[in-house]
Amino acid sequence: MQMTFTLLKIKMHNGTPLTDEDRIPWLEAVRDAMIDYIIKDKIVVVACSALQPKYREILLLADPEYALDSYDSNKKTKPISFSSNGGRQHAKSLFSRKVVFMCLQASAQLIASRLDIREKQGAHFMSPNLLQSQIDLLRIDDTEDIFLLDATLSPELITKNIQRKLSEFQLLS
Repeated sequence: MQMTFTLLKIKMHNGTPLTDEDRIPWLEAVRDAMIDYIIKDKIVVVACSALQPKYREILLLADPEYALDSYDSNKKTKPISFSSNGGRQHAKSLFSRKVVFMCLQASAQLIASRLDIREKQGAHFMSPNLLQSQIDLLRIDDTEDIFLLDATLSPELITKNIQRKLSEFQLLS
């Protein structure tokens, strides 16, 4: 699987947008890594561009109490088994208290300038030429519980805002 992810990074570095066939196995691998932390009741922070509800739902499936929505009913994701009880737990909720999404918002110009800097520093694999395709894919449904954050702030202020939001919703002690 590592070879596949390396090839995806090369694809993005060369300016080729990923397809669902590229993204879904990667998101499933991220989800599976999240499960290891969640079943041990540990906190994990994952940064990725889960741009559409169907991608975020794959990640939500890491929460054994999350009720499946439209994505799994289309049978496009692999089944999960939770090692904590030897099998899949019954879903209980449409809202996950274990998987939380935050969306950093900024202008396309600011994001492009940051991507250019990171590319020149060798700090990111995605070509800045892919930014518009990412923006075009981004969908946030009003019914999703996504915290929107101002990405123009300093990293320290963004972190404080994240901690405040998580505390407000009793998701962080």
